[in-house]
This record gives sequence, structure tokens and C-alpha cells, in this order.
Amino acid sequence: MEIFRLNKYNKHNIDEFVESDFSEIKKIYDARGILLLTGHLGNWELLAKTFSLKGFKGNVLARPLDNPYIEKILLKLRTKTGNNVIYNRENAVKNIISALKRKEIVGFLPDENASKRIGVFVDFFGVKACTMPGMANIAAKTRDVVVPVFLVRKNKEEGYEKHFLILEKPLEINYTGDRRVDTLNILNMFNRCIEDAIRKYPDQWFWIHNRWKTRP
Repeated sequence: MEIFRLNKYNKHNIDEFVESDFSEIKKIYDARGILLLTGHLGNWELLAKTFSLKGFKGNVLARPLDNPYIEKILLKLRTKTGNNVIYNRENAVKNIISALKRKEIVGFLPDENASKRIGVFVDFFGVKACTMPGMANIAAKTRDVVVPVFLVRKNKEEGYEKHFLILEKPLEINYTGDRRVDTLNILNMFNRCIEDAIRKYPDQWFWIHNRWKTRP
């Protein structure tokens, strides 16, 4: 329901609903490509809108919804304040790398089940989880900065409608020069970051998605 109310947020009232501090990302914005790592935790749609309302417009990697009518509505909501949607279909990698070369932001949510055809099995909460390697592979190729970020809901006493932004420091990635090894290491880092956030806010993760559906 909150997603369909995204239009109520604007640059004049966003601070009433979201506590945020963008001082760290200001240092690198427009200076290099930025990969924003997040997950289906809290309100990820409001996260993207908050960035754009604060002047940090970018791109979001997404899968088109199965219902074309709802997809049309959601696309309009996502792009109204200047963000762009890159669909994970053909030319997705090319479009992502082009955006990074333009020193733009690309946000992605890798905590979804992948098929055996394209996925790589990486531990997630101690269980092998089939994980899409695309963004880790791009990070290994471009070596652009990866910043974990989450938008979580405040507790009952502070008001459920209010959120606060968790903007972490860029990941410290030790590159080996072997793209395959680097991609696997980065995938593990991605999963650890999302695990840590879920442990802190387990009630706010999208549990109804079967993250471990595909088995080895």
C-alpha cells in the first residue's frame, strides 16, 4: 500500500518521513560510478525515491512485474522524480556499465532466488542460496565503489510511518586479478551485508519470498 502512495512524498516533506544523512555519499557522487547494494528490507521503493528527492538521481535494476497494468503504474511511480529503471533483460549489462561510465548510481537488490542456469550457490544464513552473479561480476570488472544502503521503519513509539536511512561505508574489496575469484568473493560480501541488516531488523525482511527455492 505504501508503494502506491509514493506520490505523497516530495522534496518539501520527505524529511518528515525519512531521517537521512547523505554527507558520505556526497564525497563520491558525480566523481565515479556507484553501485548501491540493498535488499527487500524495509521500504526499498521509498529508498530510491528518497535518493532522487535529495538530488542523487540514478538507476534501479529491476524485473518487470508479471501484471503489465501494475507494472505501468509502478514504472511511473519509480521514474517520476528522475530515476531510471534498467530491466534485467537483454542489454542490461551494457546499460549498467554505460551508466557507471557516466558516473551515475545503479541500485540493485540481489536477495532473490536465481535459476540454476544463471545462478551461483553462495551461503546465505548458512544455507546454499542460488544467487545472481551479474552485479558482482560487474563490480569485479569495473571496480566501481559498492555502498550498502537500507531504508528501515522506525519502531512503534517513534511512529511506524517514519523511516531512517542506513548508509554504510563503501565495501573494502580485495581484488585478486582473477575475475572469477573476485566475483565469488564479492557475492559473499553482498550476502554478508544483507544478512547483517536482516539480523538487526528481521521483522522487516520480505520473508514470503522463497530465497532458497533452487537447491544444489
